[in-house]
Amino acid sequence: MSLLENLYNYYDYMIENEKDLDIELEPFGFTTKKAYVDINLNRDKGFISANLVDEDEYKTIIPATSDSQSRTRGIIAHPLFDTIQYISKNLEEYSTFKNKKPILENEDHYKSYIEELSSFIKSVEKDSDKSYDKEKVLSYLNTIKNYIESGSIIDDLVKEKILYLDENQKLTNKDENNEKIELEKISSGNFEKALVKFRISDKKNKRGYEIEKDKDLQIAYYNHLKNQKYEKDIDYITGEISPISTKHQKYILNAGSGAKLISSNDTANFSFKGRFIDDQEALSIGYYTSEKAHMALRYLIKNQASRQKERVFLIFGNENQSIPKIGGNLFDDSDLEIKDITRRNYAEKINSMLNGYRKKEFKREDNINILILDSPVPGRVSVLYYKEININDYLDKLEKWYIDTFWEFKYKGQYYNETPRIKEIIESAYGKMVNDSLYKNTYERLFISIVDGRKIPIDIVKKLYQRASNPMSFEKDNKKKKDNKKKKEYEYEKVLSVACSVIRNFYINRKEKEYNYMTLEYENKDRSYLYGRLLAVADEVENYAIYIKDAGKRTTNAKRYMSSFSRSPYKIWGIIHNAILPYLDTVGVKTNYYNELLEEISSKFNEDDFSNNKALEENYLLSYYSQKYEIRQRIKELSKKNKEEK
Repeated sequence: MSLLENLYNYYDYMIENEKDLDIELEPFGFTTKKAYVDINLNRDKGFISANLVDEDEYKTIIPATSDSQSRTRGIIAHPLFDTIQYISKNLEEYSTFKNKKPILENEDHYKSYIEELSSFIKSVEKDSDKSYDKEKVLSYLNTIKNYIESGSIIDDLVKEKILYLDENQKLTNKDENNEKIELEKISSGNFEKALVKFRISDKKNKRGYEIEKDKDLQIAYYNHLKNQKYEKDIDYITGEISPISTKHQKYILNAGSGAKLISSNDTANFSFKGRFIDDQEALSIGYYTSEKAHMALRYLIKNQASRQKERVFLIFGNENQSIPKIGGNLFDDSDLEIKDITRRNYAEKINSMLNGYRKKEFKREDNINILILDSPVPGRVSVLYYKEININDYLDKLEKWYIDTFWEFKYKGQYYNETPRIKEIIESAYGKMVNDSLYKNTYERLFISIVDGRKIPIDIVKKLYQRASNPMSFEKDNKKKKDNKKKKEYEYEKVLSVACSVIRNFYINRKEKEYNYMTLEYENKDRSYLYGRLLAVADEVENYAIYIKDAGKRTTNAKRYMSSFSRSPYKIWGIIHNAILPYLDTVGVKTNYYNELLEEISSKFNEDDFSNNKALEENYLLSYYSQKYEIRQRIKELSKKNKEEK
């Protein structure tokens, strides 16, 4: 099925099961916008009060027509809530003039609003549907209409200090302190463009009912839309003859974005010309299909999507199933503690968790939808990626990603095991100051690599290799900060772990070679792998000697030369080896262990490999980390043995 068909079906499923699922979808014919002014009207007394809307309550659902939802420059009013420019009867009287014309021109806007509201009222009056309280809805609508027609809204908003007049009794965007009025600050625009919503109060509820949430009003508006006259044609999504929509919803990505997913208003250029006579031949979508699909998409983006620098990553089922997300950590929301996830049981716990989704949420034949959206230019939403995939295929690929890409990490002195988040991979490769464009493009590439089971892009692997091979760059970045040494060590160790996890995945998928997680391969004679082991031994020897002598206050030669070593291992190894010779005599009972280890590794090089000075491959980081891990374990055993002998 297509994306729009799946969204259309999703909306119907959610509406049918709304109560059982404990969710709240946008009512049909409504859209979400940001309202900045809240006016409280009494059914009998009219105006009561007005105030600016709190930031966490800006988002408001409002009744809208297909024309008003897609309005840009045209004058097309919403039927109930609209901007000050539309609902003010006498706005022009309070306007300054330019070239003999009012700057705040709105005569046509007001007429459009009154026509839409009056049409809604007449539709309710004629409606024979007895499933809702018609009298209550009419009282709401007539209270608002009577107030709007009274023409007092500007005066009332001035009294409430939401709008301000200058010395000439004209509207101004400056308050009594000559500062920009608060309404313009919060709405980021001209005050006349600020959306106003209404509450209706009575003796029982003095604060006022939020009428847009009233189920009776929602039913009344749905019936009003059904009674409109629409042109009919074939709906390309359902295959049925139905009312056709030529204008489609905006505000898909968020309540402040006017970008559209579907648009055909470019009739002057070559969007469809040459193949079709008009836009409807190119694409004909039913009005109800379009509305439902867009409302479903808006709901899913709001409740289930991941946003990365305004790019939207969405995974959803054809019903309201819970789906493990890509990019995070599966254990983020579980009851497992770090210490419970060991390198031995990691794969088992991943498998167990994903099998829970297989058994509880889905049937074997169920599909899910994977979607990436962005708005690269104002007014347009771009579908960057869409795929419908069987749930088991998706979970298999997700499981493979988590198992092939996990590694050991260190946090607050404690070692734990996990698969890095996509964000951590990007920041490890490009630094935390990565620009937004590079960040979201890299996120998308990694996301698709996981979904499609592709190899991780080589340029990302190379960037991780370069940063993990240059620990001194972290010291430079942090030289002016307090707690410099601990901070730089933590940052570098994280980058190294992320690099190892990604490189391990890359090698498994590129060479079909199973690099066992942090298990040192004693018989591996690969040149890069062996040089990584030698570097680890040198680092640990000097680390221990420095710890005894200088309390760990300086960086080892192995780390200082690591970047050069990765490019010219044979040449630089001679420098590092000579630097650690004095320390080999200072590590006590461990001297023999380190000497034997260096000798054993050196003996494994194939002829001419050791003296080959070409750059190392990425897998040297795997052996470097694994050898250090092995030494840690061995030192613990030696220390324990010495204590027992004493």
